[in-house]
Amino acid sequence: VSSEADVTISGGTLVNGVAANAGNFYFYDGTYNEIQVENAVIRGGSATTSAGNIRPGGGNPNLFKNCYIADGTAGYGGNISVGTSNVSYTDCVIYGGSAKGSGGNAYCAGLGGVMTFDGCLITGGTAGYHGGNIMFNHGNHQILGGEISYGKGRIGGNIYAHAGNHANGGSVTIQKNTSGEVPQIFG
Repeated sequence: VSSEADVTISGGTLVNGVAANAGNFYFYDGTYNEIQVENAVIRGGSATTSAGNIRPGGGNPNLFKNCYIADGTAGYGGNISVGTSNVSYTDCVIYGGSAKGSGGNAYCAGLGGVMTFDGCLITGGTAGYHGGNIMFNHGNHQILGGEISYGKGRIGGNIYAHAGNHANGGSVTIQKNTSGEVPQIFG
């Protein structure tokens, strides 16, 4: 998606895209104002580098609401990878992502990037290294309620938080993970 205007996508399905980055959905680092995706299914994407399903670009706000994001595979961020973007996921199911490196379901790695999960179910992610479900590395990130469960990673079964500011608030349930070295949350 590349646009200088606000973009809203409501409903629909993106399935089984393949790319070097962002198998299903890549937001160009352009001058768009805001992208909002609601009530969509985004699944089965594959990327050799990062973001099997979704990679938002640029620093402008992006919102995913009531979406099902699942079964993505990538080197980093099986389902989602974020660099310098400002992106929020509200009431989404993020499921079954797989990363060879870090961040089975989500990989958040950019300086200045902001990722917020609000009321999401983030579950079943696997990573070869850090963060079975989520890898936070730099940026400012929040988890504002929801559930993070059944993650599997070498370090941080559910969440690995490295550098940056990370805040957990509201009611967050973190449970039932598998980790080779450090369980649940590491950071």
